[in-house]
Amino acid sequence: MTQLEGYVSAKDYAGLVSECEALELSGATCIEQLQEVYALWLAGYVAINDLDSARFLRKRMIKANVTDVAEANVVWSVCVTLWEQNYAEFYKAAHNDAWSPSLQVVINDIEEMTRERMINTVAKAYTCIPMSDAENYIGLRDMELIQGNATMRYERYDILWYKRLTREMVDLIALVGRGWSYDPATQRFVPQKEVVAIRDPSNISHLSTLSDMVMHLENF
Repeated sequence: MTQLEGYVSAKDYAGLVSECEALELSGATCIEQLQEVYALWLAGYVAINDLDSARFLRKRMIKANVTDVAEANVVWSVCVTLWEQNYAEFYKAAHNDAWSPSLQVVINDIEEMTRERMINTVAKAYTCIPMSDAENYIGLRDMELIQGNATMRYERYDILWYKRLTREMVDLIALVGRGWSYDPATQRFVPQKEVVAIRDPSNISHLSTLSDMVMHLENF
């Protein structure tokens, strides 16, 4: 496990799953002997956003009758919520206080990446979004979404939840701080839309002219 934990420390989740796959393919071990790596393996797939591979690994575990690995089963429940796009349940499943230290690191990263991905997705898909929907997609509650206030986190959640997220992560999540606006009367957010630069047609013309000049010089 030491080598796998090294990949986790480096946050090299692609390397983590590659090493786990190599262990499975190795003739020196059988799948029943891989029980201690299943949880990290599944989590690694989720961390690189490869839910298909996580699902196929689970099928191989079932086929080999290896389904009594408690922590791997909990990780699988996290996979299922993401597969079903049930983000409210995903955040609940991720907040399991029984994670092993290495797995806790991966799960925290999965949660942060999922939250960031959902913030970007919501910004693209919605012109405005009710507070309740934003809570489900992003996994935080009312004033946390509006201000990202660390003191509010302490009041609303148990101490383990509070310690799990750093102040930097709280600041990252604060939607108003990211340019979103909030109407307390309707309890709706208006996401900050990404500004897409419009290409100046004259630049294309200049590029074509430059290309012609290069070709002329090459033929000279």
